[in-house]
Amino acid sequence: MGEVIAAKEVAAKEATSEIYGLQQAVYSEHVNGFQKALRQTDFLYKEVSVSDCRFWKTYKTSLE
Repeated sequence: MGEVIAAKEVAAKEATSEIYGLQQAVYSEHVNGFQKALRQTDFLYKEVSVSDCRFWKTYKTSLE
């Protein structure tokens, strides 16, 4: 019985580790996508300043 519990604990730790890695990948893709959108905006709409603090305030809030 103890072996079964130990095996479940190991599986749970592995699953937790994998989930954490996936969360980090999703976060990274989110950041990359936002940065890409800012580059496209800068390229397509010269009258829009992508360094405006309103972009970054909105972006920081969306990550929380």
